[in-house]
Amino acid sequence: MDAPGRFLVLSATEPGSKTREYHRRKFHTKDRLGCLTCKQRRIKCDKAKPVCTRCTRVKRECQYGAADQDRLEKGFSPAATTLAPTQFWSALVAESLLEPQMHAAGITTGQNATPIGALLSHIAQDLGRGGFLTLVPLSPALWDLSCQHHHLLAAILAVSACHLSNHAPNASAHRMAEYSLSTAACRLFRSAVSQPPKSRAESDALLLTAMMLNTLAFAAVEDASDISQSWVFSDDEDRLGWLSLQTGLRPLLMATKEFRSESLLQFVFAASVCHAPKGSEDNRGYDSTDVRHWEGHDSSLAEPARVLGIVRRLAPLAGNLFRYVQFVGALGPEFLQLLHDRDEHALWMFGFWLGLIGRLPGMWWFSRRVQRDRTAIWRFLHKKGVCEREGGQGVLWRQRMDEYRAIDNDSIICQGK
Repeated sequence: MDAPGRFLVLSATEPGSKTREYHRRKFHTKDRLGCLTCKQRRIKCDKAKPVCTRCTRVKRECQYGAADQDRLEKGFSPAATTLAPTQFWSALVAESLLEPQMHAAGITTGQNATPIGALLSHIAQDLGRGGFLTLVPLSPALWDLSCQHHHLLAAILAVSACHLSNHAPNASAHRMAEYSLSTAACRLFRSAVSQPPKSRAESDALLLTAMMLNTLAFAAVEDASDISQSWVFSDDEDRLGWLSLQTGLRPLLMATKEFRSESLLQFVFAASVCHAPKGSEDNRGYDSTDVRHWEGHDSSLAEPARVLGIVRRLAPLAGNLFRYVQFVGALGPEFLQLLHDRDEHALWMFGFWLGLIGRLPGMWWFSRRVQRDRTAIWRFLHKKGVCEREGGQGVLWRQRMDEYRAIDNDSIICQGK
């Protein structure tokens, strides 16, 4: 022995019995929170969820559960502790406690899909950092609300699966979970919304579920580069069903108005007020969003043009999201019909708004639709030859299309800040 804690050991595995240096293992406590796969292989686990780094690298199945089962056996119950991922609640414990209720409500991911425990863990560890979807703070109050109203729980789980399908490996399993959970959320939501809410909790749960379903509908684009799959070129009669879902929030807001003063979503209502920023009445030269440029066109374009003129002057900040989506709230059935008929003016307005909202940072559920549908609208208008028209119409459309393209440059600048 040449030094304390160090040995020279004969190696019988190599010719010549070479010596190698042996270091005494340091004392350590046993880690009971790692995944089962790493435990079986006796290697260190970094405890990343839903899939730890080692299992991701070697493409092995990653499962957690032993420590959570220990906690269940020690007497945890939903009555004793609030199910709040932002606190120290294990996702698998929450799943075990909620499993009978979710099964009864038809909330499941099915075979070969991402399990609910992994989705709960993802919400707590990733989506829950700072705010759920940067829309709503993931507070214990929100989590309790979702446990009481299963349409909201299914919708939140579906959004978790959607986020994973956009950012994590094994996207097919996440998409399967998203589909089954969003189907359950829609079914439960239709049943819940058939009766007017009787309490502030019911009102908030309905509004939040509607927001989550709208998010899922907006994110339902698999390949942003394939513009042929855009609704702009589709012949499907229901090609704008995803957008009709967005505009359907308006009657729900009216039905829940009496509970607004006590709502958990007061900050959302406050952030939705859309006024022109101070100093926006400066001399900006030509502006296609000026309502006067749309006089003489279909009257259904007037209000969207007014809101679009306000939105374009808002700072591209995540905190302004609810002001940006006021444009969708201004779209009536007549405007939707114009979009369905591929009216060039309605298409330009909608594509311009897509470019504006695409500047907001961190809004992952917008990105694919913005890229695909905005490009599709550009391509459609150019094929229609709007810029080649003679006289004042040609000049007007060339100015509009220049503005349309300018937003892309603004987006690159904003995202780079």
